[in-house]
Amino acid sequence: MAVHVPPAADEPTPTDATCDGFKHDHAHCPHALTHAPPPPATNSGGVNVTSIRCPVCGSHDIQLALDLRGQPLANDFMKTTTEALRAEKFPLALVHCRQCHHMHLSQLVSRKRLFSDYMYVSGTSKTLLKHFEWLAQKIQADVETLPLEGARTKRAVLELACNDGSQLDAFARLGWKTYGVDPAANIVPTAVAKGHQVKVGFWGAQSVWPPEGKPVVLDAIVAQNVLAHVPSPTQFLKDCAAAMGPRTLLFIQTSQCAMHEDGQFDTAYHEHLSFFTSHSFERAATAAQLAVLSFETAPIHGISCLWKLKRADGESSGALAGGTSLRAKLDEEVRLGITTDFFYERYRMRAEETSAWLDTQLAALSAAGYRLGGYGAAAKGMVLLHFMLGRGGANAAAHSLEFVLDDAPMKQGTYCPGTTIPVRPTRSLEGVFTADEKPLALVMFAWNFAAELF
Repeated sequence: MAVHVPPAADEPTPTDATCDGFKHDHAHCPHALTHAPPPPATNSGGVNVTSIRCPVCGSHDIQLALDLRGQPLANDFMKTTTEALRAEKFPLALVHCRQCHHMHLSQLVSRKRLFSDYMYVSGTSKTLLKHFEWLAQKIQADVETLPLEGARTKRAVLELACNDGSQLDAFARLGWKTYGVDPAANIVPTAVAKGHQVKVGFWGAQSVWPPEGKPVVLDAIVAQNVLAHVPSPTQFLKDCAAAMGPRTLLFIQTSQCAMHEDGQFDTAYHEHLSFFTSHSFERAATAAQLAVLSFETAPIHGISCLWKLKRADGESSGALAGGTSLRAKLDEEVRLGITTDFFYERYRMRAEETSAWLDTQLAALSAAGYRLGGYGAAAKGMVLLHFMLGRGGANAAAHSLEFVLDDAPMKQGTYCPGTTIPVRPTRSLEGVFTADEKPLALVMFAWNFAAELF
């Protein structure tokens, strides 16, 4: 279900800190933020929320954009209903920084808690695999005009948050040397088994790069859908710059590029701390002494932003060396009102209206005799599910969902976080329909992969 409705300072210094009782694990989270007590953020309804500083500029001048209420971690799938119902809930709210126009979560959950034993693998989606091929070919075309230095005979790429190595596979097929870093100790062995040199850990830790302490000349660094996960994106980019040579190209991809203007809110889960605007991304790149060469969109994850950067090396950092693509995006954001408080008031209202509309539709279908299920046990689906459950309480129609379908083996046979809703493979539908079977209606939770179904 695509959640769209018509439009109706300086970098913080890592310290030991607690956030509403959750201790930040700095040994595993080298990009943690200072957490000084900030003033409350309020919306017109008088709701208060204590916010971390803006991850990009460090400001506490923030506005509450949307309170998604307490929710379990979106990837906490458990093997039993008892475990699933015991899932710990954490506050989940979006705030808007008035200084750099970054949107981010109000509170942090330990990165180790979220990523060290991860349930998401990228290789199960045909859409993603096609995207990986496209991106590898694009990067190959961008670097092939540059000669190989010294005695090198192969190009080299480093992927940050490489998951099961599916993107690195595409580079390996082009003859590249492949390196990776990922904190998920349960998934990295899959990438290593394919021949990629991958270290377990969080980017920025000295133990993960360079491999074996030996310098590596890189043609490209790729970071897809990871910058949004780190507590300090500016420090993350600085660590990228430190690993880059003068010819290294850095490719940063952030998902949901149309999130703000389309009113998407289901991607706001605890793993995603940041939701970049072009204004906030340019601010982070400038602080990291990186030059933005180009900006474009890619048709993946509900339209993603793809940024190409290089080291500034004395040039004006943040320079638009690749043309006017970023300037056009900045101007568009101003035109849409993304730099105003009113925009985020409307954003909140649209989210509440969408949740109410969907609950009404499910209730009507249930009353008409339909069985209800979900398609895609994606994190975004769990956020939407719990937003509806929290909004409607015991009467929420979402309680009628019998199952959620998903083809990720690690999720099958588990229960959706905080519920008794089982996750089943799509093939389980084969025996569902009989002559006297009720009709079935599915909520498209993984709406960004709908093209694989229809």
